[in-house]
Amino acid sequence: MTGAEQRPIPVTQAHIDIYRRDGVVHLRGVFNERWREVARLGLERNLRAPGRRAHNYAGGEGKPRFFQDACNWFRIPEFADYCFNSPAAAIAGTLMGSNRVNLFFDNIMLKEPGANAPTPWHQDTPYWPVEGTQVCSVWMPLDPITHENRLEFVRGSHLWGKNFTPMDFFKGKPEEIARPDFETIPDFDARRGEFEFVSYDMEPGDCVVFHGHAVHGAPGNMTARPRRAMISRWTGDDVRYAGNKHDKLGPPFPRCGLQPGEPMTSETFPLVWQAPSP
Repeated sequence: MTGAEQRPIPVTQAHIDIYRRDGVVHLRGVFNERWREVARLGLERNLRAPGRRAHNYAGGEGKPRFFQDACNWFRIPEFADYCFNSPAAAIAGTLMGSNRVNLFFDNIMLKEPGANAPTPWHQDTPYWPVEGTQVCSVWMPLDPITHENRLEFVRGSHLWGKNFTPMDFFKGKPEEIARPDFETIPDFDARRGEFEFVSYDMEPGDCVVFHGHAVHGAPGNMTARPRRAMISRWTGDDVRYAGNKHDKLGPPFPRCGLQPGEPMTSETFPLVWQAPSP
């Protein structure tokens, strides 16, 4: 271990099989009260002092927010504690079958009660300057998640071998990116009979872990409670930096010290977990 919590990780072979088949798996009660509180305190600190990557995708002044921010572990100690010392890295590495796990970045999302902006259908990896299959997110809610506001995934979409053009979360339509290997994402809501979908009710301390190429989306939050989530993004053995991936969104880590094609280990993307020796 390089820092991540060393207690036994509650990931079974059944969980690994589900992750490989579906591109997403639900783990129950894997983050104890300490880690929930650390994440909550970090999120509150982040909301008081947003970073340069912060966005509100919904409403205007005085309206319910769909807020997100990312890459703040450098300045928010609670996020560093969570990413380096919680079970998140070990869970990611075990599910991905990776010998090494690097922190890609931390991420928070908040949908306030009444925030009606949906999360559009998208994959994560096409937004990011990485290439490889061992990319995943550990999404831990700080509030109960029910059918009204839960994430939804297109089962098995990580195995399609497709890169869908990133969506503009403000406009709800594809970004203008000229890449021959990107294609327009289908209208999954209009074609529900053609695909299988999976989603989960969740409690604080649960998490869903999903592949970087798993297609997912979510409705707005029309419940009376917030929908807060602490998300950690991870890379494994086969991932390489791809700073020139596309021009529109640009490399969001221009000073990470890596050249395209290099492994994802640097001061910006620290090694957090290694698989125990046999």
